[in-house]
Amino acid sequence: VTANRCWVQRGDGPLFHYDPAAEQDDPLHGWEPVKTTPADPFEVQLRAFVRSIVTGDAYSPDWSEALRTHRWVEAAYESNASGHETHIENP
Repeated sequence: VTANRCWVQRGDGPLFHYDPAAEQDDPLHGWEPVKTTPADPFEVQLRAFVRSIVTGDAYSPDWSEALRTHRWVEAAYESNASGHETHIENP
């Protein structure tokens, strides 16, 4: 089970390279674990939403964050299809 677990690659080490034709000996080789606090992500999101209603504070993600994320995803698809780097314009 990998819920509430996080691994990172440091820039000073070898980066992971996936070879679909080869069996991966250890999928976490070269990755370092990051300590996290176990939490139910749906509960965290719901509590933040309710807190924003009660306090009147802005909720995150808001519309602009969702739009920015959508642009990143679309750029990733475009980059993959073209095989080239894709630039994202700021609104």
